Amino acid sequence: MKNNLIRYKNYHGSVNYSNDDFLYGKLEGILDLVSYEGHRDVESLKKAFKDTVDDYLDTCKDAGREPERPFKGTLNIWVSPWSRSKLWKKASPQQICRGNPRESKRIQAAAVMTFTALRSTNISARQRRPISLF
Repeated sequence: MKNNLIRYKNYHGSVNYSNDDFLYGKLEGILDLVSYEGHRDVESLKKAFKDTVDDYLDTCKDAGREPERPFKGTLNIWVSPWSRSKLWKKASPQQICRGNPRESKRIQAAAVMTFTALRSTNISARQRRPISLF
């Protein structure tokens, strides 16, 4: 299955097909609703996407507000202390997350893991795979 996302300036856009024979999409990962459409070919959709991202950034600048950053914020996952410990043991040797296993006793109900930024040039195939807890 092909990926139905396009990317430009750290923004992701969806690619959809209409029954009326045109392509359309919207910016993903932000709360603002920003959409675009192309004709019947992918190149026109890509151009519309790039123009829309540039227009979104210009509009935010003109309005005096910061444009939304895609997927900003934190991800909080509620897991048991046992699962949190298992996750830390699997992720720590791969340098995917940092944490102190002793802290898990103080953080009983919630786990807030700080994931390190993976450098795209140094990501091995092993690090790209999901971590299996079990």
